[in-house]
Order: sequence, then C-alpha cells, then structure tokens
Amino acid sequence: MLAWIRSNIGSPESPSPTTCYFIEGFQECAYFHAAVNHAEQLEQYEQARGAPLNTIRVHTQVTPRDEWGSRVDQLRKSIPGATADHTTSPFIYEGCDANMRQFIGGYMAFKKRARPSR
Repeated sequence: MLAWIRSNIGSPESPSPTTCYFIEGFQECAYFHAAVNHAEQLEQYEQARGAPLNTIRVHTQVTPRDEWGSRVDQLRKSIPGATADHTTSPFIYEGCDANMRQFIGGYMAFKKRARPSR
C-alpha cells in the first residue's frame, strides 16, 4: 500500500502532543486535501498564538483509490465510534494514545470539531 505520512514532530524532549489527528483518504479526493489544509492551518494558528511546539500532531495517509474500499473497511473495524455507513474519503479520527482513538468523520465533521483554541 502506497502511503504518504506527514507528522509535526518536535524534538525528543518535546512534551507529548495534546491532540493527534489522523486523516486518511485517496489522492484524488478534494475533501481529503481540504481536511489536510484545515489541519495545517490549525497547526499554524496554534504556533502563531505561542502554543508549545508539538501541541497538535497531524498524520496523513494516502491510499490508492482502488484500495480505498478495503482500507476504509479496516478503519471502520479498528477505530471506535466509526459508523458502518462512512465509506467516503477522508476518514478522520483523533487520539494520541492508540487505545483512546475516536472516529470524527469526514471533512465537514472535522472542520466543525477541530477549531483553533482561543
């Protein structure tokens, strides 16, 4: 499986991130790119307001379009809260601890949930 992963990772001495987002989708999906852009803007906002580095970590993974169906099936089975009817790209979930991950939804749900802190 072809994967492209981008992480905002601080130095080994950096504190653990307070929020981790995982955005998975296929390259041709405009909503996948919109979600990645939203996450990058969120990271930039947090850094600009003086939040410690590594407060937010974003992981993105691209799956080839022809493999998306099987990938989203795997995700729905492994991510708590994922709904059986979510088959579209992107598939977004959060949680820095693998045992605490929770399904967010697609782009619109992510945009509503992931807002800059004030």
